[in-house]
Amino acid sequence: YLGEHYHYRGDEPAAINYLQRSIALSEEFGIGFLRYYTYNLLGQSYSEAGDGAKALLYLERGLAERETLGSKRLISKALKDLGMFYRARENYGKALEYLERSLRLAQETQYREMASIAHRQIGLVWLELGEAETALASFRKALGEAQESEVPDEIGLSLQEIGRAYAQLGQEQ
Repeated sequence: YLGEHYHYRGDEPAAINYLQRSIALSEEFGIGFLRYYTYNLLGQSYSEAGDGAKALLYLERGLAERETLGSKRLISKALKDLGMFYRARENYGKALEYLERSLRLAQETQYREMASIAHRQIGLVWLELGEAETALASFRKALGEAQESEVPDEIGLSLQEIGRAYAQLGQEQ
């Protein structure tokens, strides 16, 4: 995917161009394979480019595509992306709603890496709301899931957020 390449390089206009072309071609030829992923990536690109309305449109399309497939793991990822979208816009109620749904599906399917990410994102919401104790509990759960899944990046991010929560509590260690 050229769109993915440009998204991860931070060139959102190019990413959006290629991702839209990818979707158009998949629709023209009736190829649905990975369209859910392209929708989510396009939503993320629009979000980074500052177009929240289009971002939400494509993130919701990505969720709908994943729901059609019926994969709880894929649905969990899409719900996490929507939760992060709402967190970035400081709509914490919606963020928690989507992130908690993501977490439930991740736990149901033993998808520990996604459970770690969801716990961490939930903790970030609580931290932004000034609830450092609640955030700390979420970060600890995230760390436990990350250690179970043996994903070094998630372990590091969870530890980092635990440190941030302690700092907010005035208990820097």
